[in-house]
Amino acid sequence: MSLVASLFRSTERRAAQSLSEEQLIKLLSGGSASSSGVTVNRSTVMTHAAVWRAISGMAFDIAKMPVKVYRTEGAGKEPDRTHPAYGLLRHRANAEMKSFDFKVVIVGHALLKGNGYAYIVRGSGGAAEELIPLDPDYVTPERIGGRLVYSYTSHDKRIALRRIDASSIFHVKGLSYDGLVGYSPLQLMKESVGVGLAARKYISKFFGNGARPSAVLEHPGKIGTEGQERLRKSWNEMHQGLENVHKVAILEEGMKLNPFSMSMVDAQMMELRKFDVREIANWFGIPPHFLGDDTRTSHNSLEQESQSYLDRGLDPWLTAFEEEAEDKLLTERERLDDTHTIEFNRAAAVRSNIDARANYYQKALAGGPWMTPDEVRRLENMNDLEDGAGSQYIVPLNLRTPDPAPGTAPAPAGDAPADTSGGGGGPPDAGRSATPPGAARLDVEAASAQVVKVAQDVAGRMARRLGQHIRRAAKNPATFGAALESIERDHGHVVRDAIEPVVGLSLRLNAAAWSDDAALALRERVVSEMVRAIHAAADDAYTNSPRSAFAAAIETAMDGAERDAAAAAVSMITKRTPDGDTPEPKQ
Repeated sequence: MSLVASLFRSTERRAAQSLSEEQLIKLLSGGSASSSGVTVNRSTVMTHAAVWRAISGMAFDIAKMPVKVYRTEGAGKEPDRTHPAYGLLRHRANAEMKSFDFKVVIVGHALLKGNGYAYIVRGSGGAAEELIPLDPDYVTPERIGGRLVYSYTSHDKRIALRRIDASSIFHVKGLSYDGLVGYSPLQLMKESVGVGLAARKYISKFFGNGARPSAVLEHPGKIGTEGQERLRKSWNEMHQGLENVHKVAILEEGMKLNPFSMSMVDAQMMELRKFDVREIANWFGIPPHFLGDDTRTSHNSLEQESQSYLDRGLDPWLTAFEEEAEDKLLTERERLDDTHTIEFNRAAAVRSNIDARANYYQKALAGGPWMTPDEVRRLENMNDLEDGAGSQYIVPLNLRTPDPAPGTAPAPAGDAPADTSGGGGGPPDAGRSATPPGAARLDVEAASAQVVKVAQDVAGRMARRLGQHIRRAAKNPATFGAALESIERDHGHVVRDAIEPVVGLSLRLNAAAWSDDAALALRERVVSEMVRAIHAAADDAYTNSPRSAFAAAIETAMDGAERDAAAAAVSMITKRTPDGDTPEPKQ
């Protein structure tokens, strides 16, 4: 029997034990009763709908992302299909489990128990040949003589692996106190899950009409104990249970039906279950709408919450898996020389946000580009274009320096004089550029003039946007102060997005030294100055004008403030260098 079959066969012998099913579950799962009286273990916890959806959703989302071994080559990387770990992570982890199933099991164990373990079967050369998941309830990490080792004993004691070296155990763990074992979410959220399971049980019995009487039948005479039992049995057979809801009741001999109204406890049960979903979402660090609670989710915030799910919910587990794989599945030389890396293709998980990515890439590639096509392709986990076709910035034709006229040679580099001796076999002036002196400077000046026009248009529109915010706020003087303070929060991101392309283009054309930090700093200074100008003018009008003339004062103030804010922005954007000096034109 293979090691894989032996490890998994041990879990099939549970039915042969002499213990009851409930005792066996408690024994195997380490379950314990919560304060609600409900036993919470790894079997009962998965009957909680929100827990099931959280664990299965996160495990499946991670498992569907391809993970590959890459060989690094310069600034890029290529999948290394010949590496022993490539097939384990990409196709089949062991003889009985595909890589998708393996990732689901390991991540599922880590989400529920805080630790996901797998035994690494190595060949004669030390390369990993199989990855076999281990039940985290029966794995014990410990330090012996300063060395980290693991022990595994199956629940039926048929398999025992003692003092396994840490290099042979693939261990993905969550938050940990000592760095050896992750905290068990199952134990930590026992009370939260217990309340949810208890509420579900209560509601089930409420609808089954078995928790308490919901009505009293009143008889004008005495019917005796036997008569009461017959009447109760007959009534329950006719009206108890969901299948008998809304059936017509027929009362005889002057009987009356006195129903009990729903108590506040019953009325709050559904609200309790909604809160229960939100609490489980907090335990797993994911937005509640992923668990079916959309009561606090709007269409506008859905995209941000989805991105938060990827960044805060999934990415920590992806990073933990990648680092463990690199530590245990790469050789020491591959790690030290940084020749290989193991990565998930995260682009496969963010397709829901493709419109935002496409818009960002469009801005990055057009106008005053700050990214090359190859850089965009790398972010999408794609290879560079062949023959270096994607390594250059895409500059619009009207901003390019024209090529020399046909039949002329380019201007000599540096200060070296042009060869006018005709030694090249051509006419005496063949070595001299036909481009007049200062042509390159004129091209930069022409492009800069276009940048000024674009900057004037963008700055004017953004200044009017800020001014319009103040004008609308002035219609209600009582809330004007709060609206004034919210101007940057409400419109700052729009102004940043609008001016970012022209800031990048201006710096590339005119700045002596271009950098991403310089572009970011200039953009923030421009936004800050525009907001400051509008804010100062509005605050002055608000402070010094009578309420009866407040709206007119704001209108006059905004007319001047919009012009000043736009002019200041254009001046800052089109300034030649951060220190105000005009650099020599780039050749």
